[in-house]
Amino acid sequence: MDEQGNSLPSPLPTTFQNTSAYNQTINVRVENQLSSLCYSETSFELIINELPPIDIEPNYFICNLDPSIALSIDMSYNTYEWQFEDGNIISSTHEANIVDEGNYLLTVSRIENGITCENSFTFHLTRSILPSILDVKYDELGNNFIEIIASGDGDFEYSIDGINYQDSNFFGNIPGGIYTVYVRDKEGCGEDFTEVAIVDYPKFFTPNNDGYNDNWQIKGLNAQLKQGSKILIFDRYGKLLKQLDSFSKGWDGKFNGKDLPTNDYWFTVDLNDGRSFQGHFTLKR
Repeated sequence: MDEQGNSLPSPLPTTFQNTSAYNQTINVRVENQLSSLCYSETSFELIINELPPIDIEPNYFICNLDPSIALSIDMSYNTYEWQFEDGNIISSTHEANIVDEGNYLLTVSRIENGITCENSFTFHLTRSILPSILDVKYDELGNNFIEIIASGDGDFEYSIDGINYQDSNFFGNIPGGIYTVYVRDKEGCGEDFTEVAIVDYPKFFTPNNDGYNDNWQIKGLNAQLKQGSKILIFDRYGKLLKQLDSFSKGWDGKFNGKDLPTNDYWFTVDLNDGRSFQGHFTLKR
């Protein structure tokens, strides 16, 4: 019987599942088959040893340039075995230097109450290769996007301003301008960056001296593109109103010192790399 007086199988099976956690008292009564008045009683303690806990993570990450990662667990166990996926034993103590990427098996044992209890745990080491930008795909002139193509097998994130990062390598519907694009490893294993120019133009501007959209200028021209590029602005009848210096802050909406009215205006651009395009925009008063 158990502590509550509940009958247990007689005899107890070879494999017996205790009904109280870790420690249970088993009461035993043996009777003579010919007379129940002839009996003997005793009891014993059924003690269940806990499996030795293994306090390590299922996944570890290190940079590809790092030589190894040092792991350690409880040093009070009786035996330790750190095994790599190829079967090699890399340590038989409570600590190990993990070098190669792959799967590992850690097995420990502890002797308690004269019984050896063993526990095992598997974990994985990933080496993150330093990220490298292979290519930057982009479009401009109203179809603006940037897509960063990077090499490496790490967990990467991407940015086009060095401040705000995202998991996707695609940035759509962005304004024209010169961007420094970044890719970095989330585990801190390095980053790479490069510059890309997205040529575009404002669809409108408001030259009212409030500090916002007061000038019209082609965006996304780097210093090399600005050198020798030609920007011309016309009215709707084709009259040349302004030849812009691409290094200037832009057109202020004046012609011969006088403010031009709200209207649509046209432009042509010839870049020094052979590209040319034209379009129109709105001046709003």
